[in-house]
Amino acid sequence: MENAILLCYHGSKNLDGRRDTKKLTKLFEKKINSKLIKYGYLQNAKPNISSQISLLLKKKIKKITIIPGMLFPGNHVVKDIPNIVNKFKKKNLRINILPPLISLKGFFRLIEKNIHSKIRTIRKDNKTCLILIASNTLNKIAISQMNIILKKISARYHIKNSKIIMIGSKSTFLKKKLLELNKEGISQFIIVPLLLFRGELLKNCINVTNYFKDPKKKINCILLPHLKNYNEISNYLIKSLSL
Repeated sequence: MENAILLCYHGSKNLDGRRDTKKLTKLFEKKINSKLIKYGYLQNAKPNISSQISLLLKKKIKKITIIPGMLFPGNHVVKDIPNIVNKFKKKNLRINILPPLISLKGFFRLIEKNIHSKIRTIRKDNKTCLILIASNTLNKIAISQMNIILKKISARYHIKNSKIIMIGSKSTFLKKKLLELNKEGISQFIIVPLLLFRGELLKNCINVTNYFKDPKKKINCILLPHLKNYNEISNYLIKSLSL
């Protein structure tokens, strides 16, 4: 066998997050059962991407197709993974990096389907704000794509106020932003986590939502599901192979 597929994930110290990536990998493997498939992480977990490429080289693999198990073309996709690949340039090896999930035709429909049953039943008025949660990035293309998703969901469900909040692992930032919006007259937040896996960012959203459950705070904070339909997501990973 001369060809292999390497699924690349961000990586997390969170055990549930790593279980999620393994679940997605297994679903993908079942549907591509004739290929050599490996997975690797950029950070916070093993095996890392570099070691997996080295392992494939030892197996005499000549071509590796890298599929990012990531939503947006942030710096992990456009810089970090290519930097790792560049270390293997002088080897007798071809490596092709495919685009992230949001670049695939129809993927927005999966995002919308994931939240539809809950968001359509929520009361919405001028004091309601749609909050899209994503991982911190400075990548302009990723931010532009987030804004497109924000506008589509806002229009689809007739939500006047909307905002993207990019977060890290500390919940204080998200809480602060919501309190600032509350001072501007917002009393209900519909939080859509654009996250593929469980981990610190999702825990952040859960902690903040729980914080606002206190009726004394007079803020209604509704957390919608993260993207966890891995069976459908695996189909999109397969679809990327045909690009």
